[in-house]
Amino acid sequence: MKYPAEKTIFIVRQVEMATGDRVWLLVDVEGFPDFDSTIYLMSLYQEKKASNTLRSAANAIRIVKQFLLGNRIDLKARFREGNILFRSEVAALVARCGDAVKKTITNRKVVSMAKTKVNSKVDAFFVDASTKRIRAYYAGKFLMYLVDREIELLSYKDKRGEFLIKKKEEFEKILNMLVPPKRKNELDPEKPLAPASIEKVMGLVAGECAELEAEIFHLQKTRVRNLLIVEILISTGIRVSEIAVLQIDSIDEDFLIIKKDKNGNMDTRADRPGFKTRSRVIRINSELMSRLGNYISARSGGRPRKAKHPYVFCANGEKASPLSISSFYRIVRKLEGLYGPEWQKKISPHVLRHSFFDTWFREANEKYDFKNNPHLFEKVVTAAEMTGGWAPGSKMVEHYKQRYIHEQASEVTLGTQKRMLGKFKGV
Repeated sequence: MKYPAEKTIFIVRQVEMATGDRVWLLVDVEGFPDFDSTIYLMSLYQEKKASNTLRSAANAIRIVKQFLLGNRIDLKARFREGNILFRSEVAALVARCGDAVKKTITNRKVVSMAKTKVNSKVDAFFVDASTKRIRAYYAGKFLMYLVDREIELLSYKDKRGEFLIKKKEEFEKILNMLVPPKRKNELDPEKPLAPASIEKVMGLVAGECAELEAEIFHLQKTRVRNLLIVEILISTGIRVSEIAVLQIDSIDEDFLIIKKDKNGNMDTRADRPGFKTRSRVIRINSELMSRLGNYISARSGGRPRKAKHPYVFCANGEKASPLSISSFYRIVRKLEGLYGPEWQKKISPHVLRHSFFDTWFREANEKYDFKNNPHLFEKVVTAAEMTGGWAPGSKMVEHYKQRYIHEQASEVTLGTQKRMLGKFKGV
């Protein structure tokens, strides 16, 4: 069944697999998965991409689908002509990737069009350059997937295949010019926070200034909870999806037990957190543990085991439902108020995770002196993999030590310049 372009709405929906894993898919107004996007998204799932990555890819594909329908572009007809998208159309698609899109994410059945529209909400977060680039990247990848599939269906004698290959190369060049791909060794200015900025955050959670606490977190009844969330994220480096599913039973004396959520059927959140980690145990100091225990006892009426759900952090109110992922983001975004109106950096839970590991490598260097003991560096990297929940040998840890390595390289460069200048003056 086909729908008029102006009435067609695609919904990004989280589907639970038989294994318990959750996958983001694109469905139509009747709730049926879109065929092309489902095949592509499942290929990303098989590559063990993170839940947030699948969600970004699904949102990018939704933009592509709505763009094609809105502009009445028939890709199959273009393929038959040996074309894909014209330059002006690629530019328009990239521009669409920077627009705030309506969020219609649910893991429940789509009951009706009217209800879907009512439940749709505009994304609360602005679309920054990084988000736009990710969307444009996956929009391009999805279109390339469709082109490759069309080429495979054509006979080797059909010249349209050759034309499509050339057009594909042209399309990739245009896309890269409009949205330059991020280089692997490029430092992301959004992460991590500088050491001085981290000290301000730690001063806030340590209660050094009550007035500042009230300024950042206005509501007294949620202030303790919000400060605890910030402190756990920046002092343990756990993911936002991990703190969202942190359960009361996962807190044991001086340890946080990070594990897969086995109580997913009790999770009433529309955007149920995905789980991208290896189970592990993280030690926390006694002061933080005491504050965490007091919070759990207070919010559950002194009976933490009798709570309506097993999750630690919940909304304030009678229902006390578990906090949504977007709520964690909003809480962390409030930290931007620490640095005044001229502050331009976007602070997110992921930024705090990067900040933790940046501090990790700095302090490890102070303790082990990698310059004189380079053999210890690999052992520290292995320990970081365990703490961060990465598989042994994962390349992800490389992204988290970028700033540290960059600063070490800068120190070596300055030292070399100084020695060279000294030799020159000596001559």
